[in-house]
Amino acid sequence: MDQPTFPIALFDAPAIQRVAGMYAALPRSQQRIADYVLRHAFDVATASIEELAQAAKVSIATANRFARALGYSSYPDFRADLLQVFKTALEPVEKLRDIKPGTRLHDTLLAVIAQSVDNLQATRSMSNADAHEHFVLALRQSERVYIVGFGSSAFLASSAAYHLGLYCPNVHSIGGEGGAEQAVRRMNQLTAQDLVFGISFPRYSADTVRLLHFAQQRGAVVAALTDAPTSPLVQLAQHVLYAKANSALLSSSNVAALTVLEALGAMLAQGQSNALAQARDLAEQLMPYFYFGRADAQRITPAASSKRKQ
Repeated sequence: MDQPTFPIALFDAPAIQRVAGMYAALPRSQQRIADYVLRHAFDVATASIEELAQAAKVSIATANRFARALGYSSYPDFRADLLQVFKTALEPVEKLRDIKPGTRLHDTLLAVIAQSVDNLQATRSMSNADAHEHFVLALRQSERVYIVGFGSSAFLASSAAYHLGLYCPNVHSIGGEGGAEQAVRRMNQLTAQDLVFGISFPRYSADTVRLLHFAQQRGAVVAALTDAPTSPLVQLAQHVLYAKANSALLSSSNVAALTVLEALGAMLAQGQSNALAQARDLAEQLMPYFYFGRADAQRITPAASSKRKQ
């Protein structure tokens, strides 16, 4: 028998409880559907009635009778009930299902831009001056800053390290290599003088939530960048910044979050006595890597030509 493809929480779902409770009373053909549902609940939550009937090797009529036997008016009602368990995970799938056939690619671009503008405006209205100032102060006072982000937020963690690293001398992005286990190893020496900055958006990362809880237990300052007060990060954090992340196609948009992170870098520079000297020194160190137009091309071309002659 195949292993179930769903989390333990699914056993408490009303749809699954109905299947389990009615199983013995179902005809054999409908039991085949029940078996398939219990083994492949995730697949069923995204399947049409035709796809379910084909997978369970029954007729479409039998699939409809199965749903009615469970107390649903139709198969779509059963599927909608089952879908609630996977709602967060399947949201992008359902969004793609809603795209109208024949939609022009350029129209999709315009829709994404419009959604990004809405997210930026919403983020602006959600911003709290005191929250940002208190967080920047906490960053400046911290001995070490650990930035946690997994999945779609991993590159946001890298962006945060990039923007904060110039003005916070001890910044570590720990959402990439090694996963949560390596992150715990690196955070094992946390103290009350350290700050852990968690970043997560729908679909929220369970590892990020666990690591913020770990940081909280160690007495570190905990901060979060997320999308709404209902986010699981909020209850764990002393400092919370919000960025609206609605997306017409994906689980979340990162445009507003990137803007907030860029703003944090600017806020850290503001009022820092040596910010100008640091920026000047960095520019000088990076000078050899910049392209300066024609003169730069002329300087590179002879070397490239000599290599070709060799």
